[in-house]
Amino acid sequence: MKTKFTMILTLFMALIVQLTFAQQKTVSGTVSDENGLPLIGATVVIAGTSSGTTTEFDGNYKITASQGDVLNFSYVGYSDQNITVGNSNTVNVTLQLDNTLDEVVVVAYGTQKKEALTGSVGIVETETIEKIATSNVVQGLVGKIAGVQVINNSGQPGAAPAVRIRGIGSINAAISTRTDKLHDGGGLGLNLEGQNMYIAIWDGGSVLLPHQEFLNTDSSGYRVSKGETLITTISNHATHVAVTMVAKGTNPSAKGMAPQATITSYDWSNNSAEVIDEITNNALLLSNHSYGIPGFDSSGDISVQPWVLGCYSSDAALWDQIAYNAPYYLMVASAGNNGDVNDDPNQLRSGYDKLTHEKNAKNNLVVASAKPLVFPNGNILIQEDSFSSQGPSDDGRIKPDITANGNLSFSSSSTSNDAYVNLGGTSMSSPNTSGTLLLLQQYYNELNSKFMKASTLKGLACHTATDDTFNIGPDPELGWGFFNAERAANAILDDSNSNAIILETNLTDERNYSTTFTTDGSSELSASICWTDPAGSSKNNSLNDPTPVLVNDLDLRLTAPDGTTVFFPWKLNLSDISAAATKGDNIVDTIENIDITTPTAGTYTIEVSHKGTLVNGSQDFSLFLTGSNITLSTNKNSFSNYSVWPNPTDNILNFRFKSQNNKKVYISLIDIRGRKVMTEVIANPEDQINSYIKVDAYTKGLYILKIKQGNYVINKKIIIN
Repeated sequence: MKTKFTMILTLFMALIVQLTFAQQKTVSGTVSDENGLPLIGATVVIAGTSSGTTTEFDGNYKITASQGDVLNFSYVGYSDQNITVGNSNTVNVTLQLDNTLDEVVVVAYGTQKKEALTGSVGIVETETIEKIATSNVVQGLVGKIAGVQVINNSGQPGAAPAVRIRGIGSINAAISTRTDKLHDGGGLGLNLEGQNMYIAIWDGGSVLLPHQEFLNTDSSGYRVSKGETLITTISNHATHVAVTMVAKGTNPSAKGMAPQATITSYDWSNNSAEVIDEITNNALLLSNHSYGIPGFDSSGDISVQPWVLGCYSSDAALWDQIAYNAPYYLMVASAGNNGDVNDDPNQLRSGYDKLTHEKNAKNNLVVASAKPLVFPNGNILIQEDSFSSQGPSDDGRIKPDITANGNLSFSSSSTSNDAYVNLGGTSMSSPNTSGTLLLLQQYYNELNSKFMKASTLKGLACHTATDDTFNIGPDPELGWGFFNAERAANAILDDSNSNAIILETNLTDERNYSTTFTTDGSSELSASICWTDPAGSSKNNSLNDPTPVLVNDLDLRLTAPDGTTVFFPWKLNLSDISAAATKGDNIVDTIENIDITTPTAGTYTIEVSHKGTLVNGSQDFSLFLTGSNITLSTNKNSFSNYSVWPNPTDNILNFRFKSQNNKKVYISLIDIRGRKVMTEVIANPEDQINSYIKVDAYTKGLYILKIKQGNYVINKKIIIN
């Protein structure tokens, strides 16, 4: 009887388990604030369990739960809300600010009783601020009030921070720039985490070396060191910036762009000499500089001599010389946070011309900030950040160069080894960019056994950037567009498989470079060149001097299949820098780009030439060409009339082509990191080859099918579902 009862009980329990699982379902919805704006990074947890998730860019979430489960919704500074899962699969939630206030509240214009207030209010007790090691009361507010953003307008000592209330949402920088796509499990099949890569930071002091986010992957030691042993000042700003670049992800929300890279920390007092030393002794590829001398003070009044704004100063010339002497080194600098200060009559135009000193150099990469909204279909809506400093340089050069996310970046604080804080500004968009660029260098090296020159890395980032929809083409607010790491990585892969061009070459005096390619006209074409130009003559004390500082002026042209239609690159109109970019002969920029939105099917010619005599008799440059269904001139021996289907596939991949000779046919499947995962050989090919391969055993993702017979080659992108 006992055995029988046990069997019945077991069956009964199994039935209960089956019923429990049968009741599980996917619950989804949106978490927003009282104004209807999405809350990004809100926590959704099944009460009484460790099962949970966080909301994405649009405030959406998905979670597996059962009917009757209680979902707890929480967000810093907001009151929690519990909702029981019912019959519906959709649960939308609006969270309310947690306004726990004292009787009297200090506001910008005096004091009010709390019951008289009509807006949202956050509070920080004086005892809390007194416990924080800070020289500025405003800095004591950092991370203490929901929706309050404290932004350092510069890294200079004594500079007043800006306080923004409820103006900018909290967004995951890695997701917005598609950096997460490059990480392990990011969907591209890559595992780019900054392994064996190195970067340096110059800032207003040392980073907090023992912060937990600087630990090695195995926690055996730390990946950060001081370049100057005499630095005693620990900087909250520097710590936040450094962790944005290389955080391990001990707190998953703080995971950096290159979480396994090593980093060296310097203060800014002797930056140019120290950079040269790092280049010489450690082959430094990248450095981040999230500081500068602002052009305006906290009241919006100009704080530098008027000629400094937009000027190619001696500082800019110095950094250009460093770059020219070290062709693999790229300086990444923040644009500054003077975007919404009062205007000065000495500016090129009201609302523009706010970059100072080294930010007007030709060969660095200056990063602006924007608010990206990423939709579920992958589209990005880019909204300008009013605080981000606008260009251009006085000669009409496109500055800033590129844009990334500088909105309330969640990263480490120097207050303790496990402290975190939200900070915003171009100081945060810059490390978002520099850390991601390090991954692109890592990927290029994996596929090509060498690193990119700085002109290649900079040009690639600008060439593949996502353009904003407000002004087509480059502009002095966002530069060439919003940084898109996924596009850049795909361009590197396409180049390795002869489906795109990333080429490092040079011009000599009185010589041109040209190549041809064929397209079916089905999609947009984009061609660019970028070069590291010799330092020009500084324009110190010259107000709004429009004389170009370009030394070696290269020219990019694209000729259509008719042989007569010539396409010109983008350029700004110096007479009206607020107007949309035009196309013509660009005589100021070290990047030239040509976009053809509706190309004609046929063979195009790319030509690179130069004006005048080249300094030193030659000029290195980098060339880029991207677009779908491109056949490069280097692939003269390509199979014709071949078919590959179905694509995407989850099982069988068929292919058919006409044999070009009686040589063996080699069929390879190559993953996105350039590794052959499968090779087959057809030893005795027939005139018409009809065959297939099975792909169901391979990990989902993007692959290259390569078919080679003698000098004849097929390279075809394949998606395995």
